[in-house]
Amino acid sequence: MVIEEESWNLDLFWIWLLEEIIECIFSIPPPHPSIGFDIVPWVGTTSNTFSIKNAYKILKENSWSSNNEILKLAWKYQGPWRVRFFIWLIRKQHLLTQVERQRQGIEHNDLCPNCGIESEKVIHAIRNYNVTKDIWTQIIPAEKHNHFFSGNLQE
Repeated sequence: MVIEEESWNLDLFWIWLLEEIIECIFSIPPPHPSIGFDIVPWVGTTSNTFSIKNAYKILKENSWSSNNEILKLAWKYQGPWRVRFFIWLIRKQHLLTQVERQRQGIEHNDLCPNCGIESEKVIHAIRNYNVTKDIWTQIIPAEKHNHFFSGNLQE
């Protein structure tokens, strides 16, 4: 970013930045070349290295809790990563259902595109829709059907 004459490299800035940003940079004197090469450290960690976990922690600041029970359940599952991620999406209520599509302005109604009867919320898509319900009744022991089909996702 600094050329040999100890001034900012205008050509490089004009390629990447807006004029008002360049003006802010030019108001600061360039670093002396004897300082060495520029290094971009990742702040917020002692090692100055980037990780998704640290980025998420910084974004969430005080609300971050590695003991979050919702995340624990998903990540402790011993199956494939895609299944762990799917469980995490379900637990966080982040599946792209018709309700979510309507909230985002993608769809005009929230009815399930398959049955057309109920609002397609996460619970409907993964448990209460008649096709998924038939599958669950074959997987879940009969004595647990009542609890499974009446409880909420958090249970």
